[in-house]
Amino acid sequence: MPDIALIGEWHIHAPEYAVEVSKIPGVKIAAVWDNDRVRGEKYAETWRTGFEPNLDTLLARKDIDAVLVGCPTNLHTEVITKCARAGKHIFTEKVLAATYREAEAIGKAVKEAGVRFCISLPFKSYPYNMFAKELVEKGTLGKITGLR
Repeated sequence: MPDIALIGEWHIHAPEYAVEVSKIPGVKIAAVWDNDRVRGEKYAETWRTGFEPNLDTLLARKDIDAVLVGCPTNLHTEVITKCARAGKHIFTEKVLAATYREAEAIGKAVKEAGVRFCISLPFKSYPYNMFAKELVEKGTLGKITGLR
């Protein structure tokens, strides 16, 4: 049975992801870490599991197979690279990192560790976005010079 650690509840979608993960047969939420101890302890209580205040200690656990990263974006580089180097498979929320250089460092750590990595980009495949992409690719909208 794969065991998952919840790494932070800071991101707005972290609780939703935890709910979805908990519905997968055979998957167990085994631990919680958060950079904010009070928030982390509440999150662990919600999932009826233990709170681990030390990320390195949590990542050293052999029973943790994967992590769901919902910590603040400014911690992603440090946290995700540690998770990868610890051999944990990773699911995270966008934005991956604050800079291109940080994103590259994360990518390098994931590749070197050989772990599975997934970043949530659900809007990418929504029909209206696929339609907009098609319009851009066909040149229907002319040359795009800015987007908001």
